[in-house]
Amino acid sequence: MRRTQKHRRHYVASSCVKIFFISLVFLYGIFVLRWQVEEAAPKSLAGEPSRVKNGLEIGRNQSLRSLPPGGGVPAIVTENLSLASHRHSVGERRTAAPAAAEFDVTLVSHATTEKLWLVSEMCQRWQGPVIIALLLSNDGVLPPSATSIRCVEWVAVRDASGKSGYPVNTLRNAAIDRVKTSHFLMVDADFLPSADLHSKILRIDAQDGNRWLGNLKLALVVPAFEVKPPVQGCSSSRALGTQQGGAADIQAAALEACRRALAPLSETVPTTQHGLRICVQAKKCSAFQEHSSWDSHSTTGSKKWFQDTRVRPLSCFLSSRYEPYVVLRRSPEVTPAYDERFKGYGKNKISHISQLRWANFEFAVMPGGFLIHVPHLRSDAKEAWLASSRLHKSTDALYTKFFKELQASTKGGPLTKLCSRDPPRAKTNKA
Repeated sequence: MRRTQKHRRHYVASSCVKIFFISLVFLYGIFVLRWQVEEAAPKSLAGEPSRVKNGLEIGRNQSLRSLPPGGGVPAIVTENLSLASHRHSVGERRTAAPAAAEFDVTLVSHATTEKLWLVSEMCQRWQGPVIIALLLSNDGVLPPSATSIRCVEWVAVRDASGKSGYPVNTLRNAAIDRVKTSHFLMVDADFLPSADLHSKILRIDAQDGNRWLGNLKLALVVPAFEVKPPVQGCSSSRALGTQQGGAADIQAAALEACRRALAPLSETVPTTQHGLRICVQAKKCSAFQEHSSWDSHSTTGSKKWFQDTRVRPLSCFLSSRYEPYVVLRRSPEVTPAYDERFKGYGKNKISHISQLRWANFEFAVMPGGFLIHVPHLRSDAKEAWLASSRLHKSTDALYTKFFKELQASTKGGPLTKLCSRDPPRAKTNKA
């Protein structure tokens, strides 16, 4: 009897030991399998799994606003985004908008590393969230000039193929998809906001209830101005082409000359409407592209804007080439995405304004606040555009196709028509 009990205890103990070791082997197998799956997956810019398509890889980091001082480089977390999915139909929308406070505005932009010297000043002037899609080279490493700027949520986009050019509208969509506020303002990275632009946008309904920000189909125009280049070569790298040294040295010298001439940006680039008025009167500032591309911003009416005290609706466009910077509702069901077939320079923003027009958005100019362009070296995309007639033709052909698709996908004409007669205009380029 004693032997039987002893044998049973030995058997139970032996079985427990076997089960324990089998469990260890099973857990080890799960660990190895998971490790192999993660190793097989494509890696994001910081080593996390990412999604790659058509040579582009997109990830994003956490908001640098939330990091403690000296908190180091934030990890890039990849989100499920179809990278070069060629979103182009007005019927195709972005991912669903997250819950947001009643009204707030995110400043959204896109850039290469050459434009990062302007971002700190952008953050000083803008009091709301800032999101920037940054195109990186093949190494996919966020440079210190980006990680040191702690007011921006970066959306990192790596050109794995090196052949994507500048995918401007893909960058714009990638950044907009991260917006968590009710509204966003898409700007190019060479523009700075007036110091009170964010607060002025949020106060435009003080006299009109929710007449404006409460309108899902409002395109609130922010007037655009420009500072004239302070030194030779500040707007073109070719102006320094006769200097000794390689192209990279020439560009670096020109960029440094620009930065020195414009320093400090808080003093050379107007921050208030009063300062802008003085700059315009001194002929150091003007409406953006006033002399080079009259069609692009003339409908805004910059002279009228200096007298505006309330939002001014636009009853018509002076040109179909009008391409203002606008505050839009973050509403994927209503607000169309940028057409990602447009890359580099030319028609990439006009096409989006056309989508808004044909979706019957209401355009109105806001009072007081403004954007102002800072002179810089020409981008590679602009240089390619100026040097290639073939690129002009292919972009024009793409826009013609795009516009036919737009007309076919909408019923009736746009709410905002073209004005019946164009007034005399300055000579324009074909950009």
